[in-house]
Amino acid sequence: MSDEKIIEAAYEKIAAAAPPPERVRARILARSQAHRQRRAVLVGAGSLGAVAAVTAVGVPLARRSTPSATAPSASAAASPSAPAGPLSLVPLRLTVGWLPTGVGEQYRTATLRGATVAGSTRSWTLNGVPYPTDGSVAKGVTLSIGERIDDNSGTPVTIGDVTGKLRVTDSSFVEWTPPGGPSLIVSVYGLPDSTAVALRMARSVIPTRATMPVWAQAAWIPARFRGTVTAALLPGVDGGWRQDMTFSSPNHAQTLRITARTTEPTEPTLHKVHRSDGVWLSIPEDTPGVLGPEPAQPPTRHEAERLLTEFVYHAPDLDWVGSHTTG
Repeated sequence: MSDEKIIEAAYEKIAAAAPPPERVRARILARSQAHRQRRAVLVGAGSLGAVAAVTAVGVPLARRSTPSATAPSASAAASPSAPAGPLSLVPLRLTVGWLPTGVGEQYRTATLRGATVAGSTRSWTLNGVPYPTDGSVAKGVTLSIGERIDDNSGTPVTIGDVTGKLRVTDSSFVEWTPPGGPSLIVSVYGLPDSTAVALRMARSVIPTRATMPVWAQAAWIPARFRGTVTAALLPGVDGGWRQDMTFSSPNHAQTLRITARTTEPTEPTLHKVHRSDGVWLSIPEDTPGVLGPEPAQPPTRHEAERLLTEFVYHAPDLDWVGSHTTG
């Protein structure tokens, strides 16, 4: 039997023993919604401006030395004279050293728990395919740092010096934890030879000094939502953009998402504001749901109005969108 046939037979055996795709995808989606939208940005105990260092990984959190970054105001965000740079930079820590051809980056997140970088996500979709915002999955590849699938299914695979798990459903997932490092997941959906692609990507992961610029921050967050904060950035239609910030209590029972975007929200919102610069701020009704025993406590009308009044943002740099680079 040829090597190709042996490999093909092995993949088929793995696929036959894998859990249903709905189970794996639902698990990952639930966790990514709880951490992000998921799937960065920075509050120490609920306030982005309080973060001074990322002590867990020994990398300083770079801050822009502008008045807006240290003492933001709602009026500064909409002012033509507001600084154009990001408000903060989050270390990405790791990246893939290899990508399949025909994909470009379309989505980034980073998550902080207090002053610690808890995770990040980067997705490269097929060229010309936008990252979906409706919970569906675009064909492409994703690297998630700090995520776990949380079950014992899968086939053992060797990634560097450790043993990870391979799960093959409608997607191929490789999950492993490097020595002393965060847990990692590489997923591939809708591409030829997805399992081989996932394994090659996983085995190519390397440290990086690259950072994720964060272009938004909340000056105030109700105490019940303080725990982790995730900023997500993706391009919008017609050259626009969308920035999501999600705040979750330590057990994820209370979750709040604030969205800044260049197009009017079409989903139901608890509150929305159209700024003079054309940007829409909103708090969606479908903020990620309760994962703990406590009943959800969405923002009151007064809280929602204050949240959006004091929310600060800059138009993000989207030069990375569509890029095939891994840095």
